[in-house]
Amino acid sequence: MAKKTDQIKELARELLEKMGYAPELSVTEDKEGGSFNVAIKTDDPGSLIGFHGRTLSSFQLILGLMVFRKLGGWQRVIVNVNDYRQEQEERLKNIALTAVEKVRLSGRPVALSPMNPFERRQVHIALSGLEEVETISEGEGSFRHVMVVPKGSVGAAAEKDDSAEDVLDRQEQETKEEKITSVDPSSEEAPEE
Repeated sequence: MAKKTDQIKELARELLEKMGYAPELSVTEDKEGGSFNVAIKTDDPGSLIGFHGRTLSSFQLILGLMVFRKLGGWQRVIVNVNDYRQEQEERLKNIALTAVEKVRLSGRPVALSPMNPFERRQVHIALSGLEEVETISEGEGSFRHVMVVPKGSVGAAAEKDDSAEDVLDRQEQETKEEKITSVDPSSEEAPEE
């Protein structure tokens, strides 16, 4: 019987060929994480990644289902195209750390943009070691997002009924106020008459 990595590689190659691709492909097993990592190198990564990684997520789901049927059990399969996942993790970490700084300065919760489950998990992991903030996921479906809140305020926010919509509205209002106050009327020349 062929090794699992070889079987997964063959399934990934088969799926990619049906999609019209013939990229470089490698599969490794991450015994610590309990997953199989499929690395794809291609000259046209954009079409495989798609808008905000949606095509990549769909490809990963389909490949995972194919692996389930072939191996007779669920195996966690993570697909990466041209190191997109590493770049995405770094971008999400920067977004999360910016939110932490906003929470530190304001003492108020900060709502991040809606994210898929993989992205939300990356934010939770990136901020899990910090003592001054904690993260919670809120919302439904495609509107599900991460809230970065001061440590110990998760229960307090629920008591105040400080919903994500309230936080987003407040952030939007503060952004508008910042734009208004950042315009210096003295720097504009008076219109000539």
